Amino acid sequence: MADIHDILPRRSLVDSTNAPLFDGQYHMGFLTADIEAAQERMAARFGISQYRVKRDPQAIWSAHAFAGDMMIEIVQPGPDAPAMFQEDRPGGGEVRLHHIGYLVRDAERFAEIEAIVEREGWNTLHRSNSMDGHLRVIFIDQRATLGYHQEYVFLTGPALHLYDDVPAN
Repeated sequence: MADIHDILPRRSLVDSTNAPLFDGQYHMGFLTADIEAAQERMAARFGISQYRVKRDPQAIWSAHAFAGDMMIEIVQPGPDAPAMFQEDRPGGGEVRLHHIGYLVRDAERFAEIEAIVEREGWNTLHRSNSMDGHLRVIFIDQRATLGYHQEYVFLTGPALHLYDDVPAN
C-alpha cells in the first residue's frame, strides 16, 4: 500500500512541527489569464518547460510541473471557475502567486488544521472531499495576513497517484 512518501518521491516531508499551517509545502499556485503564454514565460525565465496540462475552458485550465522538489501549478480560470480564481488575475501571460499548497501527512493533522481554521474564524474559500474521500482539500483566504491563499491537501488510496504524471524539469 502506498503512503504519502510514495506520491512525491522527489520530496521529503517536514517532520512534525508546532506550526502545522506551514508544514509540508509542496506546491506554489500561480494565476494567469493566458496559460500558454505563462508556460512560455516560466520556461524562458526559470527553465520550467514540461507540464501536465488539464483543460476545461469553462472552469479551470491547469498546468503542473515539478521544479526540483517544488510543484509549480499555473491556473487560468474560465468563466465558471470559483470566485477565488477570478480575483486579482493578472493580464496576458503574466503570473501572480495565488496560493501555497501544503501536503498534509495524516487524517489527524488534517483535522487539526480544520480545527484551527474553525477556531480562528478564517474565511474558507473552498472545501472538498472527493475521490470517495481519498482527496480532501481546504482553501483558506490568508491574503490580508500573508498576501496569498493557503491550500491544504490530504491524499490516501488512489489519490496518492494524483501527481504521478507531472513531469520533472
